[in-house]
Amino acid sequence: MTDINQTRKFSGDYILKTEKKELTINTQIIDPISLAKLTYELEKLDVEWK
Repeated sequence: MTDINQTRKFSGDYILKTEKKELTINTQIIDPISLAKLTYELEKLDVEWK
């Protein structure tokens, strides 16, 4: 999580970017409780949201 420097929400998915990689998380297949926890943790990061 410390390597993430940008996050973006696109078509309901989360896109997490580091300097070298990009990870897309399909939020449609995540358990709602886990999605809420993920959203909470991502919002705590001090990174750019697009």
